[in-house]
Amino acid sequence: GDAISDYEVGMQINSNYAPLYYRRGIIKKSKKDFERVIKLETAPSATENYKPFAYLYIGKQNDGKRFVKEILKAYPNADNYYTAASFYAAINDTANALTSLEKSFELGYRNFSQVDSDSNLDSLRTKASYIALVDKWKKASGVSANFAKAEKSDTPDTDEKPWFNKPELDRLKEVTKELERQKKLKQEDKITSAEEV
Repeated sequence: GDAISDYEVGMQINSNYAPLYYRRGIIKKSKKDFERVIKLETAPSATENYKPFAYLYIGKQNDGKRFVKEILKAYPNADNYYTAASFYAAINDTANALTSLEKSFELGYRNFSQVDSDSNLDSLRTKASYIALVDKWKKASGVSANFAKAEKSDTPDTDEKPWFNKPELDRLKEVTKELERQKKLKQEDKITSAEEV
């Protein structure tokens, strides 16, 4: 599809950008892409960590848990506690998922649309403790806390997260601009070559 083509173009421009391999891996169910993510993410990041999920997709749950702990030790921030919550929920570790989610809220995580749409959190959605936790923080943030009655979106239920965070989006915009620039240069070269003949 178009998304795969976009990711592959991005990979041609920057073959070391792990989120592109991760997202293509989700779509193609590609073990090779997840292994590439693991190879590229050599250390925890303050904002983007796909390695725990890549481990999960290739059946190495314990390696994923280990890396989540490394992430939180290196960068104990709101985004990374949310990543931990999402990972733990994906492996049905309810206690660690809820603890991590609460910590992410305490540290300032407020992307409730992500919380509401993250398929990794599906194992928690019917649990009273989860509903109460999310409602509490939505209310504290002035967001409608009618979580229990929230309707699912009409987006197809896939494993792919339907969002890009700001650094990813900025990078994809850069990749797109560079691709357009290269395409324009190639067209100009063809015109110049044709004129010379």
